[in-house]
Amino acid sequence: MRSSFTPLLRDRLASGATFEEGLRSLREAGASPIDTIKAIRAVRKTDLGTAKQLFTQSTAWKDVADAAEVFHQELLDAVEADRKKEPNQPPEPTR
Repeated sequence: MRSSFTPLLRDRLASGATFEEGLRSLREAGASPIDTIKAIRAVRKTDLGTAKQLFTQSTAWKDVADAAEVFHQELLDAVEADRKKEPNQPPEPTR
């Protein structure tokens, strides 16, 4: 089981680092996107949606968030293309 990165983020912020610097420290320490989102939730005491939004807006994780967005859109496009090939499929979920 992986250790929590919450103490690292909390300590960095307590030492005067900006939130962005704290997120960069997590990445440099080997945190995954999920680890980072969990730490954001714990430190900011926020819901999952807000934590994910803060993660995707971070410059420290911009490349990862952008790649995930591209993948997500490609997946949605592929599902839509398959639905058009197969009759009687339920409508596409709203985004």
